[in-house]
Amino acid sequence: GDPAQVPPDHELRTAIALREALREVLLAHTGRAEPGAAAQDLAATRELDAIAARLPVRLEADAAGAVRPAPAGTGVEAGLAALLLIAAEAAATGTWTRLKVCGADDCRWAFYDRSPTRSGCWCSMAICGSRAKSRAFRRRSSIKAREPIQAGDLLPPCIAHKSPSKKVSGRLGWPRPGWRGLLRRAGGRRLPGARCRRAGSGGA
Repeated sequence: GDPAQVPPDHELRTAIALREALREVLLAHTGRAEPGAAAQDLAATRELDAIAARLPVRLEADAAGAVRPAPAGTGVEAGLAALLLIAAEAAATGTWTRLKVCGADDCRWAFYDRSPTRSGCWCSMAICGSRAKSRAFRRRSSIKAREPIQAGDLLPPCIAHKSPSKKVSGRLGWPRPGWRGLLRRAGGRRLPGARCRRAGSGGA
């Protein structure tokens, strides 16, 4: 490329630092709960704040007379300021937490979570989501002994922190809730002191 268009080293370092800080902040939107995540999130927020304080921003009026912030000047720093202004607008409109980073370790692509529950973990369910679920299935299949599985075990990292639903519990082989599940666990025998009463009957 044209050497005249290559940014100075300090601007390149600022751009890389901003990219990585944004990546960590958006990764926090997935609700990750691995050890050290809170400290990483705090460090990313502080780095983002420090970079934002150095970027040039001004106020301008549009054709309708509405005043809004805009990047000041030109060049790399003005472009980075425009990027953070997009983030500010997303926060103001309530869509900031929908901006996330893919939970796949070999992807980490930023994406917009359009799911109704805002619980999306992957940039593409067909690619990254499918791979993560396949890996989780293979890990489950490799377990020979049937031992109790704790909440979050063998699940993709970006959803391991979520409370398992009945559907997930069934897939992992957890006992179903209620007396039927308890009887199955007891080998078909009624548990001591357990009583089953028919609806409307007066006896035990």
